[in-house]
Amino acid sequence: MSSRTRTVRHGEAVGTGPRICLFGAAPDSGNHGVSALMLATVDGLSRRHPDAVITVFDNGLGARRRTFVVGDRTVTVDCVGFRGGRRYTRPENQLTTRVAARAGGLGNPGAAAVLSADVVLDLTAGDSFTDLYGRERFATTAAGKRLALAAGRPLVLLPQTYGPFRHRRTLHQATALLRGATAAWARGADSHRQMVRMLGPHHDPARHHRGVDMAFTLPPTPPGPDVMAQVERTWGMVPGAPVAGVNVSGLLYGRPDAGQRYGLAVDYDRTVRGIVVGLLEAGVTVLLVPHVRNDIVACRALAADVHDRRLVVAPTELGAAETKWLIGRTDFFCGTRMHATIAALTSSVPTCAIAYSPKTAEVFRTLGVADRVVDARRDGTEDVVAAVLQGWEERRAIRTVLERSVPVAVGHAVAQRDAILDVVDRLVGAGS
Repeated sequence: MSSRTRTVRHGEAVGTGPRICLFGAAPDSGNHGVSALMLATVDGLSRRHPDAVITVFDNGLGARRRTFVVGDRTVTVDCVGFRGGRRYTRPENQLTTRVAARAGGLGNPGAAAVLSADVVLDLTAGDSFTDLYGRERFATTAAGKRLALAAGRPLVLLPQTYGPFRHRRTLHQATALLRGATAAWARGADSHRQMVRMLGPHHDPARHHRGVDMAFTLPPTPPGPDVMAQVERTWGMVPGAPVAGVNVSGLLYGRPDAGQRYGLAVDYDRTVRGIVVGLLEAGVTVLLVPHVRNDIVACRALAADVHDRRLVVAPTELGAAETKWLIGRTDFFCGTRMHATIAALTSSVPTCAIAYSPKTAEVFRTLGVADRVVDARRDGTEDVVAAVLQGWEERRAIRTVLERSVPVAVGHAVAQRDAILDVVDRLVGAGS
């Protein structure tokens, strides 16, 4: 992600307009999906309010100012650290920030930002409002919501997945936070049904909405000239040959315990190797596209294993919007990371997914290509490889469907963004 950073002194503001905080979309997570959510959100906010003071809570230390390139625009935000753990002497510690907020700020930049905010937005990384990753992780993702409500600030939950919850206690805590929100959007029909169940009699259609992933509206951004030269070399590897992008998940590749941990029916390593080899045998140049930091190691390991000059790892210095631009240039894409497939689908690139959770199927269903999701928890290795290679052969038919459905879906996402911004406007007006 193209950006510039400098330290911000406490009390130094970016603009003079509405003050908006954003939790759960840290741009330093090493996950392009989370960064895409952040970029799409701050892009929309800054278009509506060019003078807004936007504070993005991240994993860093202290307060810093960062400028991001989104499409043909630059957006400047304040980043403030907000971290779990027991280093209570650090101002970015979550408990320390909450205590400072209760005492009026105490010079804590995170507490000051929330206390002065007109509205607090929360994304929970799109799919982390759950206890599946443990109670400690749940507490970390809930901390920003709790801070906003304790400070008496309006909380808006942006499109995200709710649940699943394995423990009654965390379900009750999540439900209380959801009920405390001024407005909330669920990402997709399945999550909206979960939201309605959690709210029970407190469900209000005027406040609680069904939505789509915020990354649908992220504009692609071309990389700088040095990286562009690397990209052009990939397309010139075999002149005239099509290029297929493949996203390999570092969560699954080279992990002997991945099958048991995620309930996979496939041998993931054999699966992605079979897909890559099959594409190479079809005369395709294959571009391995990391989308999360640990995907880089997986992509390099796969490239070393297959060892073909037409198998290339994408430049690793690309940001989320630049990676979307790169994926948008491919002739076909297969991804395991959901947001990698969103980048492809919303660029009308024929796409197949290797899924290990329900969230991916919902995205593909929205775009009319649900049959292009292969469930790695149900189908065997050979079946997954065959389905993806069939997708390559049928890429023109997939593109035809996407060329009809993508403009409609992106239009819905833009309308959703405008509805969210209208809520923000009302809350800003109410607080002025």
